[in-house]
Amino acid sequence: MFVIVDDYSGFTWTLFLGSKDETFKKFLVFLKRTEKRVEHSLVCLKFDHGKEFETSTFFTIVMNMVLIIISSAPRTPQQNGGRA
Repeated sequence: MFVIVDDYSGFTWTLFLGSKDETFKKFLVFLKRTEKRVEHSLVCLKFDHGKEFETSTFFTIVMNMVLIIISSAPRTPQQNGGRA
């Protein structure tokens, strides 16, 4: 599962994945669809240090689209809304 949370509204989307390597492709489809629907572009992206987010392809494309990128410290689930 891939969970996306809008920090402003608290709205949550859950995307189902067959494997973690589908994350980037599903994220791009979700992003294009959502930006078209709300007529705004993504400003800030916050993620944990999962390997699916640390690929060079992900960083290259996202760095060109997003103004602010925030990643939590490794092994700190409390920064991701999880419980310690």
